[in-house]
Order: sequence, then structure tokens, then C-alpha cells
Amino acid sequence: MKNNRKIYYTQIQLVVDGKEIAVRSFDETIESMKIYLEQVDGTLILVGVCDDTVLREHTVDTLRKRLLPKITLRDFRYDPERISLLEGAIKEMASGNGRPAVSVTGFEALPRDKRTEAIRLLNWERGRFGLTGIAVILWVNRATLAEIATWSADFYSWRSATFIIEPPPGWDALESTRRSYLDALVAHNEFV
Repeated sequence: MKNNRKIYYTQIQLVVDGKEIAVRSFDETIESMKIYLEQVDGTLILVGVCDDTVLREHTVDTLRKRLLPKITLRDFRYDPERISLLEGAIKEMASGNGRPAVSVTGFEALPRDKRTEAIRLLNWERGRFGLTGIAVILWVNRATLAEIATWSADFYSWRSATFIIEPPPGWDALESTRRSYLDALVAHNEFV
């Protein structure tokens, strides 16, 4: 059954089914993510939306530097052999103290069949994931956000917040756009 969600972007906001998701400055976004990770107990699902992987890495690095020492943001990267968010997050948390928090990347780099399977797993495992107490930041690009919101709507509805990452002042926006375009081209063309 096809989900009829309406998702579109404007210059200053993302609108999902008529509900606006605010676009903040880089520093405001980092501060909001920090507050969620430091002050919300239990399971937390944050979605970070950024088409530029270099900007995404910069965002994660900046967030790590600003977090309290009691929070260690670990990394899980999707790959064709690791497509379960639940298993990946639990494995990353096995060796750590403090607030369980995981930064998750690589979703959009999965081959199309594995990405489809990973999206299905998000819905199937959401109930068990909700019992873990782990904070997750799921990093995706705009196209993958639309896929998850459409095909894994139950999981997506459990998110605490969605953050659209805007570059910090002084960031080379043209180079960022070029990287995003190239990444999208490669992701959608199996012959590149």
C-alpha cells in the first residue's frame, strides 16, 4: 500500500504533510541537538538532514566538541552487511559509559535493494528500539528523508526532531552544492 505523504521543500523550511520543520542557523542547530542529547532521557531519535557529507562530518565533529563529557557520541555506519539500526546501535553501545548516543551515517550510500530493506527494518524494529534507551542521530540526505518518511512512516513518526543542516558562516556553499550534486549523481547511477 502506497503512503500518500506530501513532502516538499521551500527556501526556508521543510514541510511534511503540512507540518513545518524549521530551518535554523548552524549554531542554533548544534545547540538544539546538544540540548536533546543532554536533557532527554530514554530512547531518542533525531534526524539530521544534510546533502553534503563534508558538512555533515563537520556538524558531527562540532557537536562532539560541545557535548558534556558524560556523553560520548559513537559512530555506526550502514553498509550492505550492516543494515539494522537496532543491531548497529546496540553493538556500538556495548563498550561505553554515560548516555548511550550513536551517530548513524551511510544510509544513502547503500545499494538500492539494501536501502529498501533497511527502510523496512526501521519499521519492523521500532518497538524493540524504543526499549533500548539509546539516543540516535540518523544522518540522511533530502532524498533519503523522503523515502524514510514515506516508506517507514511509523518509525519516522517516532522521531523527536528533524534538523536541516545549514552551513556555518564562511562555509563554501558552491563547493558544498557541487559535492551534494556529485553524491546524488553517483547514488542514482549504478554505472558511475
